[in-house]
Formats: sequence, C-alpha cells, structure tokens
Amino acid sequence: GGELIITNLKLEFKNINENIVSQLVSFINNGGHLQVRKTQIADVTFRRGNSLFGADNANTISLVDCKFSRIHIGHNDTYKETNHIVQSTNISIINCKFTDVENALIGGIINNVNSNQNLLVQQSSFKNCLNSKLASITSNQQHADIQSGNAQFIDTTFEDCTSSDFGGAVNFRSDGYISITDCKFYNCISFEGKGGALYITGTGKHTILNCKFEDCSANGQQIAEGGSIFIQGGINTIEDSEFKQSKATVSIKDKDQYEYDDSVSRGGAIMAVDWQDGSRIVNSEFTQNEADFGGAIYLDSYSTESRVEIVDSEFKNNKATFEGGAIQSRYTTLLHLDDVQFTWNQASVDNKGNDLHFSDINNNPEYIEKPNMVQIQQNLLTNCKSKTAEPRVCIDGYGCQYGWLPDNNSSIWPTWAIILIVLGGITLCCIYGLICVGCCFKQIQKVVLGNKAENEKNQFSLSRNVEEGRRNTNRTEQIQPPQINNNNNNNDRIVVRVPQYDDFHHDDQDQQQVRSIFQLPLLQQQPNNAHNCPDYNMTSTAVRPNQVESEQISINMLE
Repeated sequence: GGELIITNLKLEFKNINENIVSQLVSFINNGGHLQVRKTQIADVTFRRGNSLFGADNANTISLVDCKFSRIHIGHNDTYKETNHIVQSTNISIINCKFTDVENALIGGIINNVNSNQNLLVQQSSFKNCLNSKLASITSNQQHADIQSGNAQFIDTTFEDCTSSDFGGAVNFRSDGYISITDCKFYNCISFEGKGGALYITGTGKHTILNCKFEDCSANGQQIAEGGSIFIQGGINTIEDSEFKQSKATVSIKDKDQYEYDDSVSRGGAIMAVDWQDGSRIVNSEFTQNEADFGGAIYLDSYSTESRVEIVDSEFKNNKATFEGGAIQSRYTTLLHLDDVQFTWNQASVDNKGNDLHFSDINNNPEYIEKPNMVQIQQNLLTNCKSKTAEPRVCIDGYGCQYGWLPDNNSSIWPTWAIILIVLGGITLCCIYGLICVGCCFKQIQKVVLGNKAENEKNQFSLSRNVEEGRRNTNRTEQIQPPQINNNNNNNDRIVVRVPQYDDFHHDDQDQQQVRSIFQLPLLQQQPNNAHNCPDYNMTSTAVRPNQVESEQISINMLE
C-alpha cells in the first residue's frame, strides 16, 4: 500500500541503445496510489508486456502536467498475457501532452482499465500517436484500450493519430459507459477499416457531446465502416457535434463492379450497428462526407425494436458512390427524422436516393406484403425539407418516393451570399444615415446663418430708422423764416411748403413755432383722414421788418 508522488522528473538517455525500460514503478501490495506531476519523459523504448507506470497493484494512477515524447514498444520482444493487464486501477490524465507515443492508452504510458474502474482524460492532447495491434503469442487475442469499466474524455484533442487496429484515436470495448465531451479529432485513421477516430462496442451508454471530427477516415482492404465513428450496441447519444470531410474507403476492390457484398465502404461519418431504442443524434452537422453506401450515416440492425432518432440536424454535400447520398438504412423502421434539413447530397447511381435510401421496409413479411406508404412516411419523416435534386428518397423494391421530402424554399442563396448581402445592406444604411445627418446639419447651419443675417439686417434697419427720425426732428427744429430782401421795393411773393398736421406727430408746439414764424393762424385739429385732403393754398399777411406795408405771402401746404 501507500502513496508515491513523482514530481519534476526528467528522464533522458544519452545512449540511444540503452533506452530500453521494463517498468518504472510497481507496487508490491494492493492499495497503492501513484501521482506523477510535471514530469517529462522522451525517447524511451519499453519492453512489450510492460509499461512505464504499470503499477499492477495500484488503486489509482494520476498523471498531471506531464509531457511524453517519442515513446515506443520493442516489437521484437515476447511477453506473457498476464503481465500486460492492470487489475483494479483508476487512471486520471490531466493537462498532459503525448507526442509520437505508441499505444498511449494501451500498454504504453498506462495499461488497460478493468473491473469496472474509471479512466479520466481531461485537457490533454495526443498528436501523431500510433495504436498498434497487440496480439498475444499464446492466444493470439487482440487487446483494446479499455476492456471494461468507464471512460471520460473532456476537452481533449487527438490529431494525426492512427491505428493498425480499430479506432484511430480511441478503442473502447466495454459494457460500461463512455462520455466524450468538447473533444476534437483531426485526421485520425484506422487502417483496419473500422472507426477512423472512435471504435466503441458494448451494451452500455455512449455519449458524444459538442465534439468535432474532421478529415478522419476508415481504410480497409475489403471493408471500411465509419469514417469517424464505429459504434455497435448500447444506447448512443450524439449531440451538438460536427462531422466534416470524413471518409470510409476500401483500398482494394473493383469499384466498377456493383455488387452487394462485404467489399464496400459504409458510413462516411458514422457506422451505427444494433443501436438500442432511445439512441439519438441531435443538433449535429454532416458536411462533405463520403462512402459507397451512406455518404454520412449507415444504419444496420436486424432487430425490429431498435430505432434511431435524428433531430434538428443538417446533411450537406455528402456523397455516396452507390446508395444513400446522406443516409443509408437497412429498414425504414430503424429511423425517424424530425426537423432535419438536406442540402445538395448525391448518390451517384440513379434512383438510389440522393438523401435517403432503404434496403427494405421491414423484416416482417406481413408488413412487407401490405405496406401503407402514407403511414411509413409519417413514421419516418416529420417537418423535414430538402434542397437536393430528386429522387430524394428511395426504397429497394418499392421505387423512389417523390414528394416525401418537400422543397426547402427558405432561400436560394448560400449562407455566405446572404451574409454578404446583409452586411452590404447595413453598410448602405449607415452611409445613407450619415448623408442625411450631414444634410440636416447643413440645413440647420443655413437656417441659423440666415436668421443671424436677418437679425443683423433688422438691427441695421432699426438703427437707420432711428437715425432718420433724429434727422427729421433736427430738420424741423432748424426751420427758419425766409429772408426777405429789404432792398426790393416790389412786393415779393413767398411760397412756403408746410408739412401736414400729421407729419409733426400732432406736436402742437412745433405747429405753433412754425405758425408764429410766419404769423399764421393755428390750424385746427383735423380728423384722422385729414392728411388725405388735397393740397390747399393759404394766404397770410406778413410784416417785413423795417417796413410798414403789408405784403401778401402765399403758403402752399402740401401733403
């Protein structure tokens, strides 16, 4: 028993010929705990049947913040089957990096998980790792990463991982549960032909959430199934995930010979075999996946009880060499689609279902003899639409079913074109808004300047009127009697223009002053319209200074 903690270990070999390791750590008694932290191990070859941290009798193995690089297996060694398996071990790998490591999860860094124990891999990365096929010399039994127990992969990336067995990144064979969340799988390959990234079998619960599979492939010489995932059995849930450019391809076969045999590839992204009732694919996208049958998904089961539900998902640009451009299923009863969109999928053989193809309706003879096609459509499709060319749905023996997938006329433009149009419209609206603001500002400025000029003009007019009034007043005050020439012996006739009464603003003092100068009688107050009266002449007697005689003075009062 006890606990062993290894921290800041750095293992290096100066001589490459001396880098063979049997086992670094092993507990003699049951119940030990091993923790390895901040450790770097590189360029190590270990003997087959052993592992760096085998710890056969340990209860838990924990690897945290470690880096492992260029670690391989000595393939020339022989080993016993019993030395390879770890009994009753919980393993956690957190924030570790594995680069160019052979069998990282199968006898390489750790051994198998058995007896219903747990494996946790979190925030780690596996790059250019190889899972080789390990076989016992005595029993020729193939090994797997996880033979029993449970496994969790969280926020982990697998890149350029390959396998000469099934499952390019992860091989899970257990009746326990496996949960894969927020993980990414790039360019993972299974050269044995099943599960380019994941190979999962068992009756347990298998969950894949928010994961991305891109450029993964299953390559086989006679059969290839599941370019990204191969899952057989269990209750399976795939949600919020993306499958892009995955392929299932057969290396050696005559593609010109069209036969229903095992020399084919199935399920460009997913190969689903014997999924139990309650399995679902939700809110996931399948884009540009390829296979001979079922460009994206192939469903196979002989059971009438199992049914897979695909909800709120999209299949776009998937391609099948023969049948089922997007989905191929053995029976129509194996599948139900709800709110699924199909776009530009293709089956290269005519009348083999560009979106959906079924090998048969059901394996029940009575049901097959009297098929109700309307009921089959209702049980199969709910609120599904397609932009793919007809025929979209075909059933062997019953022909193609036109109109089962109605046209999706929501938009004839691709997404990128719609985005550009929307952005262009927003830009034009912004430019138009700026122009309007500029015009409004200019108009406001014009009005303000106009009002200012008008005010200045009014001020000038007011000042001018005041000055004019002042001059009129001064002119009135300066009126002097005409000078009479005393040397003129003749009577001089003087004509004086007298303003109307109203011109003096009813000023009696001014009138009296003028009248007194010329010794004229005061005018009586006239009515308001007096200034409209015609001019009249008025004669008065004026006495010249130093002269007794009176002379007639004519005063012409003008308007």
